[in-house]
Amino acid sequence: MRGLDKKLIAISISALFVDFCAGVIRPVLPLLSRQFDASYFLVGLVASSYGIARLAVDVPFGSIVDRAGKRPLLLGGILIHIFGSAIGALATNIYHLILFSFLRGVAYAAYFDACYTLVGDIAPANKRAQYMSINLASSLLGISVGSAIGGEVSNKFGLHFPFVLTLLVLLTGCLFTYLAVQEDERPRKVEWIPLSGILRIRNRNLIVVYVASFVSFFSGMSIVDVFIPLYSRTVLGLSLAEVGFVSTLESVSMLTTLLGFGQIADRLSRKTSLFLGFALLASSTLVLGQMWNLGMYLVVSLIFGVSRGILSPVIRACVMDLADHGRRGTTLGVQRLFCDLGATLGPISLGHLSDLFGLSAAFSVAATVSACTCAAVLSMRRMETVVSAGSLSPNELL
Repeated sequence: MRGLDKKLIAISISALFVDFCAGVIRPVLPLLSRQFDASYFLVGLVASSYGIARLAVDVPFGSIVDRAGKRPLLLGGILIHIFGSAIGALATNIYHLILFSFLRGVAYAAYFDACYTLVGDIAPANKRAQYMSINLASSLLGISVGSAIGGEVSNKFGLHFPFVLTLLVLLTGCLFTYLAVQEDERPRKVEWIPLSGILRIRNRNLIVVYVASFVSFFSGMSIVDVFIPLYSRTVLGLSLAEVGFVSTLESVSMLTTLLGFGQIADRLSRKTSLFLGFALLASSTLVLGQMWNLGMYLVVSLIFGVSRGILSPVIRACVMDLADHGRRGTTLGVQRLFCDLGATLGPISLGHLSDLFGLSAAFSVAATVSACTCAAVLSMRRMETVVSAGSLSPNELL
């Protein structure tokens, strides 16, 4: 970690504050929702509101980043999150929690559109994956620590207290971000592009990166968030503590890979890194859905975490490589739109397949989609020429 850019350290600490709060709320929100005697539909709507909000604002906020700069969105996102947390702390019915979840989705879209764009701006072209890895690792660390603390404080002080805790942490994070996170250059004057124009992409590499973004969330996030816990519990018969251990093991594996693979990814070609990540994701996902031996199941879960640790920073580095310098926020906003589409559609479609054919079907289909993405990656032009030559022009991008 010695010799790291101070700007990278500052924005990574800021992201840690924000994602710590996500972790604190994660184990509490479904339980508090049920405490209001809400239907399962409304409980599900609490979670869905977060994704719906992000889908609605990903691209507009990306455009605002390009026109207004990163700091306004960073600080604005935290302030919206503070307002939402206040609503959560005072919630007296399920509709307050739906509003909280929606505002949190808006806040995260604003904050992380600006955060990842800023990391891409400060990163040298030959260190983009490394910088993205460090920033993502700080976020994952925040979520992991926050989840443990959120469960503990809710046991001691009640289900509303985690919202109070997030208020205090977010206020601290807002002050830190205001004082420590700077951007060197003023935003350029860029023209608004209608969504139809943004999605009319002519660059093959960027199309593949957007597909990769969708699949990494459709397959990777769906499997880790929904189907690994379900398979561990219902098929392998693990206790709740053991199910938690599997999830923790995968997270630790991903975090370790994020910290260790960043420098390697910058030495490899982007194409090779993407292919490696999706090959590991496809093979480990397929094996997980056929596994009966607990020891091997844990080993394959580790490999699954490694694949996600490879893909997350490399995909974002590719976006920064390919984006026109004046439209990085917009390009990243579109990329996050594909991510959120994958995160929204994955659990629903794979869950429906599981209802029809059993849990193993979800793993098999997710593995097949990931393997097909490997083939798409092979069609990419070599990324090194893009990295060394600079950004593409807007005409090449769109």
